[in-house]
Amino acid sequence: MTTLENFENTSSEKKGNAPVDYITVRGCHIAVWQHETQEGREYHQISVSRLYTDKEGNTKNGQSFSVSDIPNLILALQETYKKEVLKN
Repeated sequence: MTTLENFENTSSEKKGNAPVDYITVRGCHIAVWQHETQEGREYHQISVSRLYTDKEGNTKNGQSFSVSDIPNLILALQETYKKEVLKN
């Protein structure tokens, strides 16, 4: 992970089962998924998860957060909003 308190922003050209973009801030992970309406209009949805390492050193994905994760979630959501809606 890079700067801004372990802020990571990576785009992907993949479609289908892979997210088209994701942002991670100190383990708080936002994945952006591309979908298409029946009329052919594309839209994005997000999923929120917590990345952690288990005892064996494997990266795992959880759905619960501690209160101390809230600032990191807010930052990850703000960055996702800026990138997806404001296109910055």
